[in-house]
Amino acid sequence: MTSERNAFWDKAYPEIQDFCQSLGLVFEVVDFRWGVSESVPADHMITELCLQEIESCQKVSTGLSFVVSVAIISEFPS
Repeated sequence: MTSERNAFWDKAYPEIQDFCQSLGLVFEVVDFRWGVSESVPADHMITELCLQEIESCQKVSTGLSFVVSVAIISEFPS
């Protein structure tokens, strides 16, 4: 997952940011899993934390907002 995050920040983010700025928009990224440690013991607590962050973002946003969810589960054999 780290390589995907790095690719996003190194390649995709600057292009999206530039495009949005050319339209007078602000592009903000919130990575829900970045910094969430093992100290959050139950999966439902992680979900609640993410939902609270979405609500917080919607309160401060004056424009369009959307959520993209990408999950990579590596604990299970393929």
